[in-house]
Amino acid sequence: MKRIQLLAMLFAGIMLVNTSDAEAFSMREEAYIQKQMKYFKRGNVRYFRRHCKSNIPTVIDWKSFKGHIQRSLAGKARRSPYSFCVQSLDALRTFCREGFVSEVKQQVTKYVCKYGGKGNAKVTLRNGVLTHWIDFKMSNVHVYLEKEIGKRMKANAKRGKFTIREMRYIKGQERYFYSGRLKYFERACKTKIPARIDWMSFRKQIHRNFRKEIFKSPYSFCHPPFATLASYCRKNSRFRARINRKVKRYVCKFGGKGRARVKLRRGTLTYWVDWKKSNIHKFLERKLVSRL
Repeated sequence: MKRIQLLAMLFAGIMLVNTSDAEAFSMREEAYIQKQMKYFKRGNVRYFRRHCKSNIPTVIDWKSFKGHIQRSLAGKARRSPYSFCVQSLDALRTFCREGFVSEVKQQVTKYVCKYGGKGNAKVTLRNGVLTHWIDFKMSNVHVYLEKEIGKRMKANAKRGKFTIREMRYIKGQERYFYSGRLKYFERACKTKIPARIDWMSFRKQIHRNFRKEIFKSPYSFCHPPFATLASYCRKNSRFRARINRKVKRYVCKFGGKGRARVKLRRGTLTYWVDWKKSNIHKFLERKLVSRL
């Protein structure tokens, strides 16, 4: 009798995996999990480690997926947990490829993927643990994750007090800034000058924009002085020579409501932006040209 009981216990141990949990898995469910983990670790986890130079523990909480696994094996669900779980790692990999490797290595020390259910997608980052609750019905998951993870991660102090999401926005703004009216000014005035946007002066505005999801483009407000200068350079060579002699650098800052102004001092042209200011080009012709 004891031998029969022992064999029964051994058989139960084979049929059920992780017997310490209240909800254990059958052999068929365990085979499904192993197949999912094979895909999970073979592709995107490897790419994440390569680009981010990080070997963090990556965990899928299969207990939270048990109902979904049973539906999948019954032919009632087709979504693969691994294909949704890898997308958080893909978002981190995107950050790493954009230059935020140190931030990812310092702030994310573990990744956990769980099942959330319909309408319950969520992302948290606490004490270095990034947790993603999956909603299989969600579309544009990668966009959602880049937004949610990015706003929870801080950029390095040398970049200023911005989140990674805000820094990615700033980089995009700078691409437009340097490829737009600045290039037009350089061609018209036949010169190149150092130009920059003082992002720290725009910091509160950027924080507010992301909090309210209403975006104003600093680069488009920082461009008008270049358009004004370029128009005078094109008028005649005398104006062009004067502008080249007097304007050696350009800095754009945020001024605020009613605080738009222009200053030219020791070769540095500084422009303070006012979002609400109308007729900017007339304002610049009056205030800027008088200083040249």
